[in-house]
This record gives sequence, structure tokens and C-alpha cells, in this order.
Amino acid sequence: MIYELIIKEEANNEIIESYSYYESKSEGLGDKFEIQLGIYFDRISKYPYHYQIKRNPYREAFY
Repeated sequence: MIYELIIKEEANNEIIESYSYYESKSEGLGDKFEIQLGIYFDRISKYPYHYQIKRNPYREAFY
């Protein structure tokens, strides 16, 4: 069963900033970051109970 992963606006802004940062360091690096992030988000959606509850009902995942 795949669950819905919700990305809050603040987190989304940080993702955009990170993408821009990586792209500024090396062209294409931001794209690699985005691909890896998508893979990680898929893993979180597929196995949400694998991650520790930090504040109910929210879980925290580390790469």
C-alpha cells in the first residue's frame, strides 16, 4: 500500500533552494539531487512505518 506523502510549503521552499544551490555548484547536479529526492520520497511512501515517530502522527526520515 502506498501512502500519500505531504510536503509542507516550508520544506518545498528548502528543496527549491537546495536544487538551486546544487545547480550553482555544477550544472546538472540539481537534477541529480531531484532524482535522488524522488527515489527517497517513493521509499517513504511505500514504507512509512519504517521511520521513527518524532511528533505524533509525524515521522522523520533520514537519508
